[in-house]
Amino acid sequence: MVEILLATYNGEKYLREQLDSILAQTYNDFFITVRDDGSTDGTKDILNEYAENYPDKFRMINTKSDESFNSARNNFAILLQEAKGDDHFCLCCQDDVWMPDKLSKQMALMDAMEKKYGSGIPLLVHSDMEIVDENLQPLEKSYVKYANIQPEGFSLKKMLAENCTVGITCLFDTSLLAICRDIPDEAVSPEWWLGLHAAALGKIGYIDEPLVKYRQHPGSISGAVSGRFFDIIKNGKFRNSKFDTQKSYYQAEAFLNANSKLLNTEKTKIIAKYASFISAGKFTKVMAALFGGYAKNSLLASIIQAFNS
Repeated sequence: MVEILLATYNGEKYLREQLDSILAQTYNDFFITVRDDGSTDGTKDILNEYAENYPDKFRMINTKSDESFNSARNNFAILLQEAKGDDHFCLCCQDDVWMPDKLSKQMALMDAMEKKYGSGIPLLVHSDMEIVDENLQPLEKSYVKYANIQPEGFSLKKMLAENCTVGITCLFDTSLLAICRDIPDEAVSPEWWLGLHAAALGKIGYIDEPLVKYRQHPGSISGAVSGRFFDIIKNGKFRNSKFDTQKSYYQAEAFLNANSKLLNTEKTKIIAKYASFISAGKFTKVMAALFGGYAKNSLLASIIQAFNS
């Protein structure tokens, strides 16, 4: 059984398309847990309609009418705390669209990984996405190539420097949820926190095809940002992610404090080194990106961000 964790806020324009794409999955053993963050449009009415029509597929987390965290990050953090399933879990955005075989392909890889690595190992599966406009017209065939990330075969050092998983596509097991249920304030995002735990303490599997249509529209809370060399120069991506670079150092420190008893000596040293960049000088951070392996897939972005953080 897969529990799909759906965060919503003022999403009436695209929500039906996402819900319909989930209900059309070829893998049918799932239910959706929804938390709305105080929508003021018709989002709640749509959710109530679907919950009434598909009572075995929907679980609504009740919140106070005035309880809003104004943050998709915090909404997902609450969903992770409130997850009730005992098998597998997915994160889900309100304005994307899932390919019909998303769950079936991810569960097939998850089953293979569970057979290979055994039970009790934190496991995460993710995939590529297609970037589309508000009308689902293609903009970029591959999010991974557009954002210039390395989705598989990456080191722990690289995962500390940037989230190498396509987080919103991820499916993960109960062992990973058990160590990630509480998202600290220092975590850059729930997706990165999940990916970091899977990289350091478990295993990650990647499906090299787009299983989600990642919609870009004027109301998007977050959007795809190019990691290509010339786009970095043109758009100044490094300036936009300066805060995340700085916060990733504190995220590493929080990760180390939370998991000190689970990490081996080598991984402890790797994470402690990155956490030490909180107080390190610019030269040290640039050298770590150039020669120490603590770099994003775009070395240019790594150097500029290290220098400016």
